[in-house]
Amino acid sequence: QYQQQIDKRDVAGAIVADVLGTLEKFCQSMPLDWMFNLDNQQKGIDFISALLHLLQEDTANIQVLSVACLQQLSMRKLEQDQWFRIISSLPSALFQASNAAAKRAAERGL
Repeated sequence: QYQQQIDKRDVAGAIVADVLGTLEKFCQSMPLDWMFNLDNQQKGIDFISALLHLLQEDTANIQVLSVACLQQLSMRKLEQDQWFRIISSLPSALFQASNAAAKRAAERGL
């Protein structure tokens, strides 16, 4: 039972990692209003929020791929508010990622 759950997690992680690998390429040229949800119809529902949340995941190096996507976005010519959005969101996202890693380490007895 436990091993089945681990296997499901690993398969799902591999799928997300594949998607992030493709998304990294999209981040180089995808319209920024898609990435940043500039119309603000649904606050907090955009690619940036998802990428910042994925910094908490260690399965299949998802957090590394998420950073690669954020890096591709940050290398583009961004408006001041877009750049500020990424920079101001990073401290809390990194804090949450650190807490998630500490919790996993404690659960594993490390």
